[in-house]
Order: sequence, then C-alpha cells, then structure tokens
Amino acid sequence: MKAQQVHEQTIEALAKESLVEVEHVRALYEAEHARLLEQARIKTYVPVIAARLVRTALHQSTSTRVQ
Repeated sequence: MKAQQVHEQTIEALAKESLVEVEHVRALYEAEHARLLEQARIKTYVPVIAARLVRTALHQSTSTRVQ
C-alpha cells in the first residue's frame, strides 16, 4: 500500500471516529505531518505520531464543545 493511501485511510478513520468533517481532519493531519517530518531524523513513525496528535486534538476539541 502506498503512503498516500495510508494517509487517506488514516484521515478518513480519524474523521469517522471523531465525527468531524474529513477536510478538517485532513488539514490538521497534513499540518501535523509536515511539522513532524521536517523535524524528524527517523521518519518511519511520523504518520503514526501525526495521527496520535490529531486524534488527541480532535478529542480535546469535541470534549470542549460537549461541556
């Protein structure tokens, strides 16, 4: 599977899990991925870390909206 396909699947899964529009998740994920990629010496886990950070941000923003 190509990296772009993995990114798309990750973005769609995060959007579905957090009930947020795909385009919003894509913007968050791409920004986080680019930021991490430019700092990383070892780039293997950048997509995993980016997904975790976006998931955390989405959960924090949805829990803030609920309260």
